[in-house]
Amino acid sequence: MSTPKVSAVVAAAGLSKRFSPHGKKQFAALGGKPLLTYCLSTLESSELITSVVVAVPEDEIPRSRDLLESFGLEKITSVVAGGEKRGVSVRNGFRAIPPDSDMVLIHDAARPFVDDNTIKRVIKGCARTGACICAVPVTDTLKRAQEPGPLVSETVSREKLWRAQTPQVFRREILEEIYSSVSTEDLGATDESALAEAKGIGVSVVEGNDLNMKITTAADFKTAELIVSEGEVSMYRTGTGFDAHAFCEERALILGGVEIQGCRGLAGHSDADVLSHAVADAILGAIGEGDLGRHFPPNDPKYKNVSSLVILSQVARMMADKGYRIENIDCTVVCEEPRISPHSSAMEERIADALGISNNAVNIKGTSTEGLGFTGRKEGVAAMASACLSPRSSKP
Repeated sequence: MSTPKVSAVVAAAGLSKRFSPHGKKQFAALGGKPLLTYCLSTLESSELITSVVVAVPEDEIPRSRDLLESFGLEKITSVVAGGEKRGVSVRNGFRAIPPDSDMVLIHDAARPFVDDNTIKRVIKGCARTGACICAVPVTDTLKRAQEPGPLVSETVSREKLWRAQTPQVFRREILEEIYSSVSTEDLGATDESALAEAKGIGVSVVEGNDLNMKITTAADFKTAELIVSEGEVSMYRTGTGFDAHAFCEERALILGGVEIQGCRGLAGHSDADVLSHAVADAILGAIGEGDLGRHFPPNDPKYKNVSSLVILSQVARMMADKGYRIENIDCTVVCEEPRISPHSSAMEERIADALGISNNAVNIKGTSTEGLGFTGRKEGVAAMASACLSPRSSKP
C-alpha cells in the first residue's frame, strides 16, 4: 500500500485578536519567532505531511506570505483568506488543498507546541478509522453550577471524558461530504469532529500531549513564553534498553507478555521476558533511574516467576511520578526462533496495556543475526528498546 498524501490546513484567521503588547497573535514574537511559525515548522519537518495551506485574515495575506517565505517553509502551497468563524477558515483552506490529497490534517495555529509524534498518531488513527482526533483525558474534578450564585448543583463524572485538541485528521472524502451539506451557520461548531459526529460519522481518539496548549488569552501567551524560556518544548527524554536470556527447557516462552507455543522458554528470575525487560530499562534510562536490576534485584524472592508486565507497570508509575509520559516505544527482538511478526500485534497490545498507553505508541519488530553469535546459534533471545518521553503539564 502506498503512503497516503496528507495535506494540512492551518487555521490562523481566528488569531487576529489583539492583546497588548503583542499586537495580533499570529505575528506575536514567542521566543523570538512569530507564533504562527511554530506549528508550521513542525508540519514542514514532518515526513508524513506533503503540503500545507494556511488560512489568515484577508487583509494579512501579503504580510503572511512574506513572513512564511522568509522562514523557508517550502511545503506551503497556498495562503488563503479565512473567515470570522474558525470553521469557515478551515473550509476555505480545504478548498485550496491539492486535488490528489488522501487525508487532510486540520490544526489551529493557536497551538504552537504540537509535536511530530502526535501528528503521526493522529494520521495513523485516521488511516484506521477515517476520522481521528487527538485529546487528553480529563483529570480535574468537574462541577456544574447554576445561577444565582453561581452555586454548584452537580459533580460531573470525568470518566470517559477527553479534552479535544488539534490536529484532527480526516479522509478527504469525509470532509467533502461534510462541506457539501453544511451551511455557513453550521460552521460555527468548535471543531470539525463535531461536524462529523452530527453526520453520524465515527471519530476515533488518540492520546494528545498536555504541552499542546491553545493560546487564547494574554495569560496563555505568558505561559507559552515561560515554556519556551525554560526549554520545556524540547524537553523530550530518550532511553535505550537491552536484555538477553538463554533458552531453557523447563518453562514457557514469554515475550512482550505473550506466551508463544511450541518454543523453549528462557532462563531468568522472573518470567525472563527479555522484551518487557528491555522496554522497562529504556524507560528507566529516560528518567535517569539506573537499570532494572537496581529496582528489581534478581535475588529478590518477590519477583521470582512474576510476570514482567507487572514490573513494567511499576516502572510506568515511577515515570509518571517524575512528571513524564510516553510518546513512543520502539523495540527489536533478536532471535532465530520464534518468528516475531505473527505475535507482534499481541505483544504491542500487552505492553501498551501495562504502560497505560495507546497500542499505536508501541512498535515491535523482529530480526535475526543470520547465524552469527549466541542468537544465531539458537542459544537464546535478545531484545533492544528505545523510549521517547515528554513532560506532562502536571504530575498525575
